Amino acid sequence: MKSKFKKIINKRILFFIIIFLCISDDGFSQDFSLEFDIILATKNSAQGMDSRLNTFASYLNPLLNFSSYRLISRETLNLKLKEKKLISLPKSDSLYVEATEIQSGQITFDIDKIGSIIYKGSITLKKGGAIILHCSSYDEGELFVAIRNTSRR
Repeated sequence: MKSKFKKIINKRILFFIIIFLCISDDGFSQDFSLEFDIILATKNSAQGMDSRLNTFASYLNPLLNFSSYRLISRETLNLKLKEKKLISLPKSDSLYVEATEIQSGQITFDIDKIGSIIYKGSITLKKGGAIILHCSSYDEGELFVAIRNTSRR
């Protein structure tokens, strides 16, 4: 009788451990990622829209009114809760990204640049959601960062 009781208890404990691992923040947050496109926008060039920016093309032209948009770099970050990651910008500059909340298909994060404010407050993006932020002036134009939640969950 006791061995049967122990088997039932052990199965229940194992079941709860498996459920806990499936819903814990560490296991859950590994599937969250943000894609960062660093974009140079200029007014004095006739290059038009970089074909690699098709996702954002319909938003960039009407909103920003530049004649040329060129993708400088693209980087995807896999984020865990409270982990800071670095995105490189031209001229040895950097953005720092920290996930502050991760839940049910959306991620909330802070983004900072040393010496200036990119965005004051936190940004929340649902799965597939995007935002475009101004980073800084650059030699020939303006740098923007387009951020998209590319998480699988």
